[in-house]
Amino acid sequence: MNYSIPLLAHSINYIWTLPTGFTIVSGAGTQSIFVDISTSASSGTISVKGVNKCGDWGDSASLYITVQQRPVPVISGPENTCAGTGKVYTTAPGKTNYLWSLSAGGVITSGGTTTDNTVTVTWNAAGTQHVYVNYTDANGCSADIPTDYTVTVTPSPIVNITITATSNNVCIGTLVTFNSTSLNGGGNPFYQWQVNGINIGASSSSFSYTPSNNDLVKCILTSSITGCIMNNPDTSNTITMIVNPILAVSLSISASSNPFCQGSTITFTATPMNEGSAPFYQWKVNGGNAGPDNPVYSFVPNNGDVVSCVLNSSIPCPTGNPATSNAITMVENTNVIVSVTISPSSNPVCAGTSVTFIATPVNGGTTPVYQWKVDGIIVGGNNPVYSYVPVNGDVITCILTSNAVCAS
Repeated sequence: MNYSIPLLAHSINYIWTLPTGFTIVSGAGTQSIFVDISTSASSGTISVKGVNKCGDWGDSASLYITVQQRPVPVISGPENTCAGTGKVYTTAPGKTNYLWSLSAGGVITSGGTTTDNTVTVTWNAAGTQHVYVNYTDANGCSADIPTDYTVTVTPSPIVNITITATSNNVCIGTLVTFNSTSLNGGGNPFYQWQVNGINIGASSSSFSYTPSNNDLVKCILTSSITGCIMNNPDTSNTITMIVNPILAVSLSISASSNPFCQGSTITFTATPMNEGSAPFYQWKVNGGNAGPDNPVYSFVPNNGDVVSCVLNSSIPCPTGNPATSNAITMVENTNVIVSVTISPSSNPVCAGTSVTFIATPVNGGTTPVYQWKVDGIIVGGNNPVYSYVPVNGDVITCILTSNAVCAS
């Protein structure tokens, strides 16, 4: 700090007297001095006398200096804490220009502005950490350096648990075991298993029971570690159980025709029960594999062929799988040739004479159908006999439709 006191101009030397704690840095013996004021300095009077060329004392002057001591902020708060926890640190209230700062291992989570005498700090790193603060007091003074508050941070292990099931998507009545994998459970951890939010089972790292469909299984781990610990207790992942009913698999087959006519293509259709979304069909003819993986199979059988099918269901919990269908023994009917001949009651005939025509069928079946024609024009009814009065040159025909089995 610079001090200058005007004295008589003829003074050539100045003798300064300073209070305790004041030290002249530069300007000694001159009219203006630069003074360092130590932190131990107290208020007092600065005086100076001038000496002229004749060695006589000249004028003297004095100035009373009031020294304000710099504040030393005091921080209060936990000196020992756990990593990952929030702690509050406080300094004197009623000041201005609060300046808070931390070492690298901490984060201010609330407070810490220039108007806050309190901060909340979360220590993320273990070891020796520091809180720093400075402020301006009512006299406008602040500390030369911020106050350093040392904090010892202890590591905080994190508690964690995950669970797995020996099987899922199981059949009803299946016993399932659930196993846990834990971290930082301590020497005597406590396991609380839950099914659908209800506590069940003893404190054990594994748990077995027979689940129902959509059961929700989880475990809560309470670590036995004392002191610094994080995330205690911890809840595991939740396993949703899929439990399937046990269903009977069956298969029946039918033929498009049996007995069948020689040389006919016959279609066989499988009707499954509980086949699943991806069933496999194995058709068999006389015990040998045949046909594609399809619920429908067509081929030209021989007389006496035995056709069956085996179904492999894709459902999760089948019984009676694979299922073998009924067997169909094919019966072949020989093809028969259908024919018809007609004969008139007389021919030639006299004009105006009624003539009766009789159809003689071969393999006409039990209910044959007759269609008479005269000169290509349909006449008469469905009858093996037809009568009318012809004219000369009429051409009479009959069409027979047989209902005989395997008519050709």
